[in-house]
Amino acid sequence: MNEDERNKNRMSNKVVNYVGFIDAPLNAKDLYPYNSKVGGSPVWMAQPPAKYSHIKCTECSGDMAFLMQLYAPLDHLPQFERSYYLFVCHKCNATRQGWKLIKSMERPRQGYNEYEEEEEEYDEDEEEEEEVQEKVVQNDTKNENGDDDDDWGVEDGDDWGLSGKTDNNNNNNNIDELLMKRDKMLKEEQAKKKEQKNNKQSTSTSSTSTTNTSSTETSPLEGFVTPSDPSNQYKECYVTIEEEVIKQQKMHGGGKGGKHGYVDDHSEMEEWSGESYEYVKDRAFSKFIKRINHYPEQVIRYGFGGEPLCMSQAGNQMFDVKTAYACKRCGKNKVFEFQVVSTIITQISHNKDVSSLDFSNLFALTCPNHCYDVGSDVHNDVIYVEELLLVEKSI
Repeated sequence: MNEDERNKNRMSNKVVNYVGFIDAPLNAKDLYPYNSKVGGSPVWMAQPPAKYSHIKCTECSGDMAFLMQLYAPLDHLPQFERSYYLFVCHKCNATRQGWKLIKSMERPRQGYNEYEEEEEEYDEDEEEEEEVQEKVVQNDTKNENGDDDDDWGVEDGDDWGLSGKTDNNNNNNNIDELLMKRDKMLKEEQAKKKEQKNNKQSTSTSSTSTTNTSSTETSPLEGFVTPSDPSNQYKECYVTIEEEVIKQQKMHGGGKGGKHGYVDDHSEMEEWSGESYEYVKDRAFSKFIKRINHYPEQVIRYGFGGEPLCMSQAGNQMFDVKTAYACKRCGKNKVFEFQVVSTIITQISHNKDVSSLDFSNLFALTCPNHCYDVGSDVHNDVIYVEELLLVEKSI
């Protein structure tokens, strides 16, 4: 994923829903740490703590498989890049203990600053060229209208070696000379900036190699992959993210209004409080199917601070107002951030013959304050926090 795609997929702090889809196979040499993907090995932002190099299930002590990573930056938290890493135990995946969700955060890398500088330099060059072009057009217009004033500081053409009256041919020659001079100045300025940039990069590279002569040279935008990673069990593919757009469905007749629009709103669950369990159960499943059918192949739903989409009434009860999941550090109730939909089960391919995953939805909850312990959660300048993952059982 390039920088433009990265910025395009940057997730808003507003409650906007996004959906993710499994895409093309991932290039094994792609070590970009801010990809969203399924399978393969996790691409950590930096070498993680030893406990994450070989993750074991807390229930059966078996090796856990890496299922996916999700790049999840937030506009209201620009000081951090954020990614999630999800691991599963095939024997215990029907319970919460059979899953592990790790959130990592780091400060934006120098590579992005260099990219932004290049963009700023490009914009400055564009602005300079537009200003010159505008002056040329103005000058050409004035000459056509018989105006002797010259925006280029030329009075009566004398400064250009011209005297007396000028005809149209002389005016055209003046414009040609101005254009040639403009082009020459732009080329000289661009060459100068390029030389300064090359000198700066040469100095930076020399300084880096002097201070880190024993280190392995890596791209500033490369992550870390654990060698001989036992969690590498699924086929590796990119995940693409896009905003969820729900089209209003028109229905005719019924009610005083005549036409009614179907609005898919989680709050409608409140209207079901007086209904029987079986009726509510059917309504919950119906709502889930209607929403999923807008994007049948979605495997991820994202909406920081939004509402989860449960398949069953039992799932809805996990998010009852009486049920709160507090952060152990600050005490604030955790908020919904994303869910993994069971549609992923049939879209992923395991390297070995193992038992299939068994769940309806996985819900990731995080602290709204993004808090962490400076002493125990930071390793190699990256923050690692294990977040809460709720499992909605299959129905």
